[in-house]
Amino acid sequence: MTDRLGPHIVVHPPSVDGGRRLHVDARPLGVAYDVADLLELLRRAGLDPEEVRLNDPMIK
Repeated sequence: MTDRLGPHIVVHPPSVDGGRRLHVDARPLGVAYDVADLLELLRRAGLDPEEVRLNDPMIK
């Protein structure tokens, strides 16, 4: 049992080309090159981009 509230989202550090790999619950979703890409990938994963708080202190 975990104490987290939602899916485990990992945005990896930028690669050489500037893209960041994105995983949700260890499932690769794609590569984001900007915030719009990130929100679109999360939407495609079934998450609501309107609920994403990019300034959330829990984001590491």
